[in-house]
Amino acid sequence: MLDLWRFLGGNVPGGFSLLLVAVIAFLLVWRHVYRVGQTLKDQNYRRWRWRVPLIFLLIYFIAWIQSPPKIPPLRIAVIPGSSPGGHEWECAGTADLTARQLSRAIKGAVINPWEGAKDYSQPNPDVLQKAGYRVFQISCVSLQTGKTFLYTISNLSGAHQAFPATEHAMVDLSALMCHWTLSQLGKKQPLSSAFYRNVSAEVLESYYQGRQALLSGELDAAQAALEAALRMDAHFWPAAIYLGRVYETEGRKDSALAAYMEAARADTGSMEALLALGEYYLRIFEWEAGEAALKIVLAKSPTSSRAMAGLARIHPERLKDLRLNSPQELLEEATRLDPAYARARLQLADQLADQGFPESARKLLFEGLDFDPVSIDLLLKLGAIELQLGHPEAARQAYETILKKDPLNAIGLFNLGVVDYRTKQYDQAIRRFEAVQGLQGPVDCYYYLGLIYQSQGDPVRAKFYFQKRWELRSSDEDAFAVKARDLASQLEDKNVK
Repeated sequence: MLDLWRFLGGNVPGGFSLLLVAVIAFLLVWRHVYRVGQTLKDQNYRRWRWRVPLIFLLIYFIAWIQSPPKIPPLRIAVIPGSSPGGHEWECAGTADLTARQLSRAIKGAVINPWEGAKDYSQPNPDVLQKAGYRVFQISCVSLQTGKTFLYTISNLSGAHQAFPATEHAMVDLSALMCHWTLSQLGKKQPLSSAFYRNVSAEVLESYYQGRQALLSGELDAAQAALEAALRMDAHFWPAAIYLGRVYETEGRKDSALAAYMEAARADTGSMEALLALGEYYLRIFEWEAGEAALKIVLAKSPTSSRAMAGLARIHPERLKDLRLNSPQELLEEATRLDPAYARARLQLADQLADQGFPESARKLLFEGLDFDPVSIDLLLKLGAIELQLGHPEAARQAYETILKKDPLNAIGLFNLGVVDYRTKQYDQAIRRFEAVQGLQGPVDCYYYLGLIYQSQGDPVRAKFYFQKRWELRSSDEDAFAVKARDLASQLEDKNVK
């Protein structure tokens, strides 16, 4: 019955109401023709009275197949909470194992989609809850007995369960937490191994210690722990993914690619390693290799919002073989599946703005800010859209919100200076751009300083800042640098004359 209801409520043009209106209108008109006409036989009337509605239903069914219903997925976040006493890696490891077992037990659910991503940090619990996630936090404290710990899993509604455990008990502990979480979700699925095969406690310990060290910026410790995990189990692909992250952070591109490829070869159960590899290919601009990897991921995991966001960066002509065969469709689906995924939302806003729909982009960004009101990335993009729409004061408000959260945010300060320049508050703009220089912010502040001094009739200073911007060019095709060079040349020509 539920499937029938979903079919009738399918995401087709006009929805189910259009089908009802068409059928009712036909029956009324057909009845009227039959009653007032002289040529329609009873047999033909009865025959077509039901055939035409069936034809309408068939057309609706075909449209439904082409555009299936948009049913919100079950979204679950299992995240580490507070863990005083230096037990962060145990807490994070237990949360990760719990999430992995849940993802195998509940098919089609969106669970911890940021796992293994370089450009997608875990959102905070409030953001996740507002985005429609069922959030479960795991915390860990040491008991007085020394090597005994008390783990607690809780949801944001206040329900919780505590589990005492000894060292190296993460696997058994995560299974207990899975059962409790499933009961909170009203489900009774059987559990499977988190990694599609058994992994020793020593390997898991090294892996989670290395992962925590990477997140803390301790690259040497992270590399040592992750390499130790791989020495013990050469086919443990999660360690290879994070080792690739370490190499990439250190700028060792060849080593990073080798690690990601090794992870993809070893990962025969999930698409996580292939997803990490595809994303890395895009970061190094190997578009065809990235496209191939991400298309495989999307075919095997149709709810992978990260694969959708990655493929949306590919040339649109390369997407024709997909069901969602345009960047906009991919990004709309990624945002629908995971509303907390800010990167997909930003990409979609760029798409809409470039296509001439800045109002739609603005609305999309405000929806994201409903989940995360202090997202610096969303506020920066909103400020740019507001400027595009000719709303400088709204842009100012967005940038000031950024500076309230992060007073030393050079990009927010630079953009606020641009707003001052456009509203001709030149003295204030100069102060902001000079502060941006001190923060090693965007070099375009020199270009704007040149424009300000040029408008104030100070060609000497204007020429100095234009030349400075040209000196700091990223390449000879750097657009603002080229403009600055041309303006400096024009000022020099005027002086010569």
